[in-house]
Amino acid sequence: MSGKAEKVEALAVRNGKILATGSVDQVMSLANNKPTLINLEGRAVFPGFIDPHNHVVLSSLFNQLLVNVGFSTYKSKAEVASFMKATAAKTPAGQWLAFGAYDNLLQGGDWSMAELNNISTTHPIFLFYVNGHVGAANAMAFSKANIPQNIGMIPGGGYFGRDRDGHLNGLIYNEPAVMKILDLAIPKPNAELLEKAVIQYAKQAAASGLTTVHEPGTVKPQWVESLAKLSNHLPIRMSASFSSDAVEESKQYTSLGPSNRARILPNSRFSLFGMKCWTALIKLSLPRKRTLI
Repeated sequence: MSGKAEKVEALAVRNGKILATGSVDQVMSLANNKPTLINLEGRAVFPGFIDPHNHVVLSSLFNQLLVNVGFSTYKSKAEVASFMKATAAKTPAGQWLAFGAYDNLLQGGDWSMAELNNISTTHPIFLFYVNGHVGAANAMAFSKANIPQNIGMIPGGGYFGRDRDGHLNGLIYNEPAVMKILDLAIPKPNAELLEKAVIQYAKQAAASGLTTVHEPGTVKPQWVESLAKLSNHLPIRMSASFSSDAVEESKQYTSLGPSNRARILPNSRFSLFGMKCWTALIKLSLPRKRTLI
């Protein structure tokens, strides 16, 4: 990590720290009587990666509560449609169908209410995109959620997509709007499920080379104590930022240090760092400047 684009044959590690790098002979000269030898067979070693924007808790829960229809398994929208139809065929009528991890950029574009109606008109369907900000639902789901045609912007920036005629087209944007349907589509998670979900997610993150993840703005103050205890059993470190609407709740942690440094919770591998602030972009309708000739 010196910044030089160089490769070495071997490295020696002792007590969790890199002791030396160099040729195999150089490194082996530092070995004790019974070193553990690991042959990478042509692969490379990198330092552990830090992900500064990873919604650990929400992603963990979605992995558990939504049926994954992501790109790793289904390469096209048609494949996703076939799977959803098969799922609907073996699910009792009236029961929610909740899918997640769909990538509209890689798998074939957005879903419309009409397309999801073609999947089923006897099941409420919700499909959550992998970006975490957009979803889509069929007509029955909108009906179950009591979302009227004349619904406007929801406080917090949530809104619903519309077609050229101004009718709801099935697309759902941002958390305040998404939660109107998601709250109905999946069961409320309990502490046991949350713990199981986070542990599984952390193992996946570690297997991908991550050693630390930071959750910005979506960790609730009431989760901190549980996450701090859980952090000691995870293969990765966790940190988080509260959203700017939790300023008052954040004050109870000021004794741990300034917010521009990691506030490590006692006896844990979990820390709080900074705050996540939100801004709104407002489009103004101004009169056009006219030039008289």
